[in-house]
Amino acid sequence: MEKNKRYVTVLFTFLVALVVSCKPNEKHIQLINTLDFKRTDAPVVLKRNDIGDIIYPLVRNEKGEAIPYQLDDLDNDGEWDELFLLIDMDANDTLELSIVASEEIMKFEPRVHIQFAAKDGIEFNADTVKRLSTGDTQITSQHFQMEGPAWENENVGFRNYYDARNGMDIFGKQVSDIVLKNAGVKGQNYHAIDDWGMDILKVGNSLGAGAIALSKDDTIYRWDGTGDAGYELLYDGPLRSSFELFFKDWKVDDVTIDLKHQITIHAGTNYYHSMVKLSDYESQIQLVTGIVNLHSDTLYLSNSDGFVTMYTHDRQAENQSYLGMGILAADSVFSASGEAPQEGGPVTTTYLGTLKFRFDNTADFYYYAGWQNQDSRFENREFFNSSIEKAIKELSHPIIVKY
Repeated sequence: MEKNKRYVTVLFTFLVALVVSCKPNEKHIQLINTLDFKRTDAPVVLKRNDIGDIIYPLVRNEKGEAIPYQLDDLDNDGEWDELFLLIDMDANDTLELSIVASEEIMKFEPRVHIQFAAKDGIEFNADTVKRLSTGDTQITSQHFQMEGPAWENENVGFRNYYDARNGMDIFGKQVSDIVLKNAGVKGQNYHAIDDWGMDILKVGNSLGAGAIALSKDDTIYRWDGTGDAGYELLYDGPLRSSFELFFKDWKVDDVTIDLKHQITIHAGTNYYHSMVKLSDYESQIQLVTGIVNLHSDTLYLSNSDGFVTMYTHDRQAENQSYLGMGILAADSVFSASGEAPQEGGPVTTTYLGTLKFRFDNTADFYYYAGWQNQDSRFENREFFNSSIEKAIKELSHPIIVKY
């Protein structure tokens, strides 16, 4: 009798294990960190086709804890295409995630945000508002909260002048909260230091913090305010946000071309990613971006892990504190560095980086900013440089996903 009882217990345990291991719509995924240092907020992208038909996923780690994620609908068909998450992993570590179906979509605290709003009392729809043709900041500031779209994570914020300048600026942050929704409203002056931070960059006629232009035969062509230009929000948080700036009939010498500029930021970084695509491949046209050099006289260049880096580091923030700014681009697209004149021409006071377009009509780069008030270690150029080098290693060695 005891023998039969033991047999029934073993059989029951086996059946329970079988049921647990064969949960319907459950997917196990292995993640591998190949770097010899700990990674924090490492990005992982999972394709829906590889996960299975799970409408509302629940992602858990090996301890059964829920992992924050977001679902992004890239083709705008009403169904998500990518599951994006950020993961912490020890050096040379391997861990397993499980994905099961939930009854509803999970909600998580936002760590990134895109803010594009009008001044108080102005009718506004960000999806349809046209870029202004003026280059006058006084006019643009009357229309838009921060003169155009702004994007941020816990560490840093940026903005685009939504007019003929098409410049890029930096919001330095002293807190990790999402704050730009309140910048410049109800009397707040983001040009002066506040509890959360401030606008820390003088841009002028430069390319500022990674603005773009086009070049042909060593002549630079900035968007001239003619033709149609606009904005489209792609997705917004809680872990990554992205939008697209589009320009039609951009005149480059005797060529007229359409261009799309996608900007993406995710949590835990000090940079944003720019992906630029032309409507047609033109071998003589190159992409130009840059770093304002109004308060810096030295450009540092390096090449490692398949990336070229050009950066500055000086007391170049508007409150005279230390600010490092860098452009990171794959060496396969990086063409040359240079310097714009101090005056005259479409672009001035800028360290220039020229990039080649790939045969799929794309070129991309990352813009990195480290402000002393965000992290006091950014006062040190060696720390800023090592931070960029760490970011490059992470970009060139993404987390390996095994399904």
